[in-house]
Amino acid sequence: MHALQGLNYHVPSNQNKKERVSLLKGLNGYINPNELTALMGPSGSGKTTLLDVLAGRKNAGVLEGTVLFGSQKPSTAFLRRFTGYVEQFDTLIGMLTVKEMLLYTAEMKRPVSEPYESKAAAVDDVLEKLALMSCKDTLIGNAMVKGISGGQAKRTNIGIALVTNPRVLFLDEPTSGLDSYTSNEVMRNVKQLADGGVTICATIHSPTAYCFSLFNRLMMLVKGRKRGLFIRERADGLYHVITYLLSKILEEVFLAAIVTAVCAGFVFYGVQLQGAWVIFWLCYFLCLINGIVLAYFIAALSPTMDVANALLPLYAVTLLFFAGFLFRFDNIPPWWKWYSYLNFLRYAWSALMRNQFDAMGDPHFLDTTISDYYNIGGIDPDAHVGFLALFFPVFFMLAWTTMSFKKYADR
Repeated sequence: MHALQGLNYHVPSNQNKKERVSLLKGLNGYINPNELTALMGPSGSGKTTLLDVLAGRKNAGVLEGTVLFGSQKPSTAFLRRFTGYVEQFDTLIGMLTVKEMLLYTAEMKRPVSEPYESKAAAVDDVLEKLALMSCKDTLIGNAMVKGISGGQAKRTNIGIALVTNPRVLFLDEPTSGLDSYTSNEVMRNVKQLADGGVTICATIHSPTAYCFSLFNRLMMLVKGRKRGLFIRERADGLYHVITYLLSKILEEVFLAAIVTAVCAGFVFYGVQLQGAWVIFWLCYFLCLINGIVLAYFIAALSPTMDVANALLPLYAVTLLFFAGFLFRFDNIPPWWKWYSYLNFLRYAWSALMRNQFDAMGDPHFLDTTISDYYNIGGIDPDAHVGFLALFFPVFFMLAWTTMSFKKYADR
């Protein structure tokens, strides 16, 4: 297994050499051996940068974190010998044939002491694996000379990396500039290489359905632009904070309403839960949008996104402890009871419990009823849904206030 842990990569800013620009931040992941892994993400998310880092091809900037190959930190010599890298754009010599190009590369890359016959046999093996035997004696060609097709050129470029028999192969946009049929053809050959024992990681943009189905795993990069974009556009006076926050939250709420309605219907009727479906859905929907706007508040409050990513789960865990189901309300220490009343999960859970067990006749449990055991016998589910809804405007106001008055950049 090849893994990356806590990977950060930053370079000096073009505008101010004293400042650093993060190109990769807090990346963790792994690539399974003998599998084809897709590396995807929006433009500018750092796919090619990550591929360069994994292949040891970065000679500028500062790299932090750990890259492991088989649980070991690789040396430069190891990376050169046992990894292959195929760049996005073809780097072929147009006046050579396909076989001559691969032989030329083999002569340059493989040991000088290795006999020519051995190198030629390795080239023939690559030609066979990449289905290039039919065009091995055809000129590669260029803009002025007709040569091989785009798909054959792409496979020849892959072959250049394969002549040293690498254990790991990195491909940067192997389908770039190809039509869907040719893309499928190239990726089918790449998949066969993985099945033959080569570990492959490829960046890919807008793959066809067939291409995507060939991958064993997916690593997704997200472009970290929300806070930086907001700071710049707010400083430029493009909009008020309330305009930005409302547009983002309304978009999230609209999507959440659709997704939760579908999921709630599937679960409620699929599992044959009791009570009112609308209570079940509202609890799900309101918890989700409360969590969304809470995330905006925590992110706005935190000095960095790393801090926000640590604080939000920590806060969520405390909510679980005082929601009423891990510790019954009667068992919560008196000095912590106030916290349970400020816990929106308490109201969601209580409403769901009463909605379910009121419809079932409140069955007996440990010499009492379910409702009495959990101290929720006197609550009104509708009222608790209302209390749950009140947390949304509170979190929204906290996020709006923080984003309006907090300074995110000191100059």
